[in-house]
Amino acid sequence: MGRSFTNVILSRGAADYPFVVAALDEHLDTKGWDRVPGVGTRLRTVVLQRREPVVALYDEGTDEQDADALEALGAGLSLHVGGVVFTTLCHDSDFLRIGLFEGGAGRGFVEKDGDDIRVDGDVFEVLARAFPEHDATRVRSAVTLLSARVEDCLPSFFAALGLPPEVARQGYASLPPGVMDSSAQETRRYQLRPPALPLDAAIAPVVMDPLESGSFGWNGTFRNHGARALGLTLRIEGDTRISAARLTVGGEPPREALVNGNTFMFGVEVPAGAPAAYLAELKLLGFAAWSEVAMPTLLSLELEGTARSGPLHLRWFAEGCPVGTTRLDVP
Repeated sequence: MGRSFTNVILSRGAADYPFVVAALDEHLDTKGWDRVPGVGTRLRTVVLQRREPVVALYDEGTDEQDADALEALGAGLSLHVGGVVFTTLCHDSDFLRIGLFEGGAGRGFVEKDGDDIRVDGDVFEVLARAFPEHDATRVRSAVTLLSARVEDCLPSFFAALGLPPEVARQGYASLPPGVMDSSAQETRRYQLRPPALPLDAAIAPVVMDPLESGSFGWNGTFRNHGARALGLTLRIEGDTRISAARLTVGGEPPREALVNGNTFMFGVEVPAGAPAAYLAELKLLGFAAWSEVAMPTLLSLELEGTARSGPLHLRWFAEGCPVGTTRLDVP
């Protein structure tokens, strides 16, 4: 398998470097990433290199081949920085997509798939505006250089435009250590911000036929305020032991756990010889009703167990981040 990487090249970024940094921080802030000074969890690292006249930006987040995030970043930066912003996505040293951004929008794209090249939008017009020192023939010749092997065509394309070719042939994961003086390279780190609390109604405890079935549980409602995925962790305190669990979300049929030893197959894990307090994870991603933004959704949790005492706590997660806890008093 060949190399896969992404990068963003700002054709006049070196002269506008403070604006590049500010635009980067502002764009990632709108996507839920906060600037942090050092190490931590759920970090995203961005390396900026200044090579006159360009700034090359290597983003750990887009290096995972996220084309939408890459092009959103290119568009966001082009709102605040002059010249043209290039985004490059290379997959397996073969497929290549170059985006050209001005004024916050994609103005043209070049795609290379094997030996085929497709030019969409105003590629030649954008390049002519960004590089007025080159005539139309040179601009078109630069684009035709992209027909060569990916490893060769990217440096050749940028060199033909008068830009440093070495910035184009790498991404975040392939950056060689120590290749730049510290004055010409900056590393910035960002941490994913927990989303807004997706609950606006607590889960109200309701007794569910404890005398007849031996089960107990709760009904309630919640609203999802925009999280793409929700999850639950159930913390059990006291001497409560769970032997069965059923969960109903929205209008979907109840999900009953299948017991395999000490593990319930939809996610409630009961360790052998469990202590008085333990964590049981409910892996409940994928319910269609959970993704309906701001619509009230019914939830019913029914448990069967013995020696019920002490509260239970539902801990809510949105996109992997803890966002709230609901206390459930055992009836």
